[in-house]
Amino acid sequence: MGATSAAGGCRWSVSPGGSTRHCAFSDRPRRVARRCTWGHAVQVLIDASVGADVLVVGSRGHGGFVGLLLGSVSAYCAEHGQCPVVVVPATLPTAE
Repeated sequence: MGATSAAGGCRWSVSPGGSTRHCAFSDRPRRVARRCTWGHAVQVLIDASVGADVLVVGSRGHGGFVGLLLGSVSAYCAEHGQCPVVVVPATLPTAE
């Protein structure tokens, strides 16, 4: 299975288990920016999403009721980001 993102023309394919296997940007070269910035995580990440092609954030796995109580930076970014947001789980689910 494969798809093309509307934002930026990223072509990707997914393995049968559901994990992303390949992503190739073919329309133009991409630059990956790594930054060390001081501030509240949510505000820094939302600011970084302005003008970005994609924002990649991690998730520590505080889901369910605990996640509701603690809040979630990754969920907030997915909801309010100014570009597509990819949330990478802390651990991949295992096949049962």
